[in-house]
Amino acid sequence: MKAQPGSRMPVEEIAERFEQCVREPSMRSASAVLRITREQIHARGQLSIYPKLALWFLEGGVALLLASRFLPADTQKSVMPGALGALALSAILGYGAFTGREDRKASLLAEHEIYRLATEALDKIVAEPFPRKPLTREQVDTLKDLVKRSPTSMGIREFLNG
Repeated sequence: MKAQPGSRMPVEEIAERFEQCVREPSMRSASAVLRITREQIHARGQLSIYPKLALWFLEGGVALLLASRFLPADTQKSVMPGALGALALSAILGYGAFTGREDRKASLLAEHEIYRLATEALDKIVAEPFPRKPLTREQVDTLKDLVKRSPTSMGIREFLNG
């Protein structure tokens, strides 16, 4: 059964697809690994941003509350709704981050595993000779992301640099 773009595949299914690509090393296989990696990381939603957003709104709300004490009374009245809104939004995002922490942890672990599997698969694919084609911008961005997460992978660096 083929997964729809944007839907989450289990890590085991991703590993199977990467193994299929490794068995037939080609530009098409390398492109498939990069596409699957990009889609699956995107499908997991990069949930690590929500706690950061909650903290930023909390800081902004507190800063506005503190700053409002030094403002004229008429300006205080216009700043107060913004400060209270930022604090309320911080509470909502914080609650969501707290209640979704297990899902977020599982998604982050899955992301790390996907990056590891992609690095291994691409290292094996690139080790075999095959005709290379120019990479798309999305492929280059995915490869750069993989290089950041796995700086010792010479195969990915070689593939990225042509």
